[in-house]
Amino acid sequence: MKTSVVMTTYNGAEYVVEQMESLRLQTQWIDEVLIFDDQSKDNTADVVREYISSNNLSNWKLTVNGTNKGYRLNFLEGVMQATGDVIFYCDQDDIWENEKVKLISECFGKNEKMMVCSHDVTLFNEDGADAFRVLNKAGGGYIRAV
Repeated sequence: MKTSVVMTTYNGAEYVVEQMESLRLQTQWIDEVLIFDDQSKDNTADVVREYISSNNLSNWKLTVNGTNKGYRLNFLEGVMQATGDVIFYCDQDDIWENEKVKLISECFGKNEKMMVCSHDVTLFNEDGADAFRVLNKAGGGYIRAV
């Protein structure tokens, strides 16, 4: 099962490296990581480009949009370019648990009719302290199909 991550960026230089690290260090290989920068005014695109180069990430691709498209169109057009069987949406300031791709891919692999998978989320402050958790009320573990 091929996996794709679509990440959109806009003025996220301060946070994007931490998210890219959490993608690179996943316990399951991500087949393609597509990053779409929406005309950032800071050095986000340069930070991403340097990270990809310094880590020899040949399966990662950065696209800098010719015009600012806004987050909705940026994600939509990004997803249209993804080639994976399972496509992960990714914000520039996320930090993923290291088994996220593995667990969600396994969830999809167990049910060929499944189209969407949701999971718990922990929101945190800039200092890294947990702000609160959004928990799966259905219970029964880390991931559930909807």
